[in-house]
Amino acid sequence: MGYLIGMDAWQRRRQKEHMAAWRRKNPKSSTRIQLAARLRDPAKYLLQSAAKRARRSGVKFEIDATDLLPLPEFCLVLGSRLRYMPGDRNSTASVDRRDNLEGYVKGNVAIISWRANKLKSDATILEIQALLNYMKGS
Repeated sequence: MGYLIGMDAWQRRRQKEHMAAWRRKNPKSSTRIQLAARLRDPAKYLLQSAAKRARRSGVKFEIDATDLLPLPEFCLVLGSRLRYMPGDRNSTASVDRRDNLEGYVKGNVAIISWRANKLKSDATILEIQALLNYMKGS
């Protein structure tokens, strides 16, 4: 949102309201524009999504696009091919915090599949081991 730089708070709020109203009136155009931007620069899209999650959850956010590059072709956890466009949600690329308590900081982020990130999201190592034992029949 570089266009908001140099505006005072009132102007920023008014511009955001204007853009939100336009997106509501033009949902197909808005979606098309967002998809084109995502295709043009997937690292920027992943970074913006992670920044939004960090703001929402109140965790540190101290990374930039160079911390995500080069974008991996395969998931580090599951080995599946990563997608950088919408489609099969399970194989969509996702920014992972290796240690969730540290936030999005250098050395603590990796790009893995949404599925791997979801599996990891709130499970402990002991819970994952117990699940593995159960699945093996032990």
